[in-house]
Amino acid sequence: MLEQEMVKIQNISVDARKEWKGYIEKVESQFVEDTFSAADTKVAIESNLQECSNKVDSSRKHWEDAQLGINQLIKCSTAEIDSIVADKCSSNQVAFENFVSVSSSIDAEFNSRACDLLTTVNGFWKIMFLLWWSLYHLNTLPLFVDVSSDVYWGDMDTCIFLK
Repeated sequence: MLEQEMVKIQNISVDARKEWKGYIEKVESQFVEDTFSAADTKVAIESNLQECSNKVDSSRKHWEDAQLGINQLIKCSTAEIDSIVADKCSSNQVAFENFVSVSSSIDAEFNSRACDLLTTVNGFWKIMFLLWWSLYHLNTLPLFVDVSSDVYWGDMDTCIFLK
């Protein structure tokens, strides 16, 4: 029985070794597979990381270029706007000076003509007064004969032709 027990234990030991060997082979195989898989994953991750890094660098470069372009546009636009504003201010100043000049000229001409008109009106009223005064006093003058025209003058309402 002891022999049988020993054989049994040896058989169990052999079976256990076979199982253990199978398990070790399986684990080794799984380990090798996992190692290759991990290596492949590592390579893929490194590749993806490099690709992302390249895209980030490219994006950064695009943003820098865009910022430079915007800054250049701002400089050019500001200079152009300043130039346009200066031109418009200059044009407005010239137009204002022309307006003031024409306005002054028209004002002077208006004042001159207004003075002329006032002088004419005053002269007209002086003539009207003199005419009225003359006609008023003509009625009080004695009769006379205008020899050059053969007209006899009496009062203001009477005029007789002698011929």
